[in-house]
Amino acid sequence: MSEQKLIEQLLVRAAEDAREFRRKYPDDEPNERWLDNSYTAVLPLAQDESGYNAGPGPHPELFDVYRGEVLRLLGSGGAPREATERDRVDGGELAQGPTRGEG
Repeated sequence: MSEQKLIEQLLVRAAEDAREFRRKYPDDEPNERWLDNSYTAVLPLAQDESGYNAGPGPHPELFDVYRGEVLRLLGSGGAPREATERDRVDGGELAQGPTRGEG
């Protein structure tokens, strides 16, 4: 198995996440926290689906692939918005819903 299969699975997951984000937040753009949390959730799923384990680490190059695809599909022009108070739960921690396939 190759890293290319992992990248293909990340792109599939990015498309799913972008569709779900747009469905839930039709007039909004994702912030960096949402992108980071979503990537963290989908990386192990994409590794399982592809049969390729990238090993430990954050893998910034894989994050860039995922992030770029989500932003491209959402028409964000590569610039996520900054987190605001409305992103926070009870004024505290930033909110992040589960990614499909996360259990």
